[in-house]
Amino acid sequence: MGEGAGFGWLTLDIACGAMMLNGVPHDVAWPVRLGGHLLYGMWIIAVSLLCTDRGISVLGVIIGLWLPLYTFFGASLPESLLGPPRVLTLVWIALLAGKYRPEQETASAVTA
Repeated sequence: MGEGAGFGWLTLDIACGAMMLNGVPHDVAWPVRLGGHLLYGMWIIAVSLLCTDRGISVLGVIIGLWLPLYTFFGASLPESLLGPPRVLTLVWIALLAGKYRPEQETASAVTA
């Protein structure tokens, strides 16, 4: 589920970026991008729940809920509320990268 949602989110986000660059009105492209946030939320929550680090999991779930909630109430909310999850996503990815261990290292550490 997680990978499919992640690829779906990227597809919609890239398509919306291309639409905006080619003059598609904001009123058309923006709701599609927000719809992609639903997939993004599913992806980040799925990955976070698989993570053994509690801090990474909690941060990922917070981000993963923030964006879909914004999608549902975004018509009445300022766009600036999307700033914090952008920054938090970078922190979340950096934390994941810091915890990453290739499978070969992990397997040899378990057997040692």
